[in-house]
Amino acid sequence: MEQVGKNRLFKWLIMLLLVLAGSQAQAQSDTRLTKSINKAYKVPKDITVDVSNKYGRVAVKSWAKDSVLISVEITAYAKDSRSTQKLMERVEIDFSNLGSFLTVETVLDRGSGTFKELLNTVGDVSKTVLSSNKLTIDYEITLPEGASLFLDNRFGNVFIADHGGPIKLTLAHGDLKANELKGKSIVDLSFGKANIRRVHDVELTLKAAQVDIQQAKGIILQSMTSELRVESALSARVDSRNDKLNFQKVGWISGKGMFTDWTLGEIQENLDLEVNYGQVILHNLNKDFAKVRLASKYTDLDVTMDPASWVNLDIKAEQDKIYIPGNWIPMLTNSPVAGKEGYIQLSGQVGRTNDKQGIMQLDLQGASVTLRYMEALPFTKN
Repeated sequence: MEQVGKNRLFKWLIMLLLVLAGSQAQAQSDTRLTKSINKAYKVPKDITVDVSNKYGRVAVKSWAKDSVLISVEITAYAKDSRSTQKLMERVEIDFSNLGSFLTVETVLDRGSGTFKELLNTVGDVSKTVLSSNKLTIDYEITLPEGASLFLDNRFGNVFIADHGGPIKLTLAHGDLKANELKGKSIVDLSFGKANIRRVHDVELTLKAAQVDIQQAKGIILQSMTSELRVESALSARVDSRNDKLNFQKVGWISGKGMFTDWTLGEIQENLDLEVNYGQVILHNLNKDFAKVRLASKYTDLDVTMDPASWVNLDIKAEQDKIYIPGNWIPMLTNSPVAGKEGYIQLSGQVGRTNDKQGIMQLDLQGASVTLRYMEALPFTKN
């Protein structure tokens, strides 16, 4: 009986291998069909170009001419030429030029009925039918430097070279790479990565995304379950939930966070945060900072300060969770916080007197605060 069982198992494995081999051979023998569409439009330099696509990459570049060039390459793969042709026929590209507004849209299954089109639009059900490895729709777009660009791309990557006009980008299940965005930018990214070398002002909406920005003027961020790293920014306004945020150098930063970890390199002027259930680490508070205000619930704070700083300090926290340089103790007034057992308020002027005094207001609940100088000094647990 044991030998019979082994023979059956062996036969089953042989059949499975034959099926897999057949599937692989079928995949390797797929028929490929390519279709190219090229359009050129003479337009005003302030044209608005609106592009909507799925299942392919979009490359955008600018030039100093009053025209738009659009090249679309559609590639279909199927088991035979008839199936490939049918797949290709399910894709149409709509172009509409109204003078100051140019729209381009990838349309799938136009003749399939209203109900199916609604499903495809709302739920991307067509993704299960038109797999990204069976159909690709790639765009190359050249537009005037100051043109406005609205771009929506699903299941594909986007590359944008230098561009001077405003951009509104919605990208899902794809990655973004951009060189320099000189105009106002609005980026909505979900389930993808982005690398932006330089951007002027940008509004970021992130969901399950990873973003790296080398240089920005202003950032407005609304984010969830994402990672953001910014090398340098003049300002940032943040609404964050369950993120990992890293600002290496920023002039001022404000906002709120829930379940978010903040890593801050250098704060030059202002920090104003309301944070719950996370962590804030500030590695370098500039000696000429203006104000730091932090309200925390169950979010530990760790700040490293320039030894030349002069600070008007006010801390409210649990007495056994305050860690400050020992030479500050004689300079501070210690008083209990009304209605909060175990909490104290430390206030006073600390540091080296100079021409500019910064204000630091810290209100922490259920969290520790550590203030230290860059140079090694002994700590005192108050």
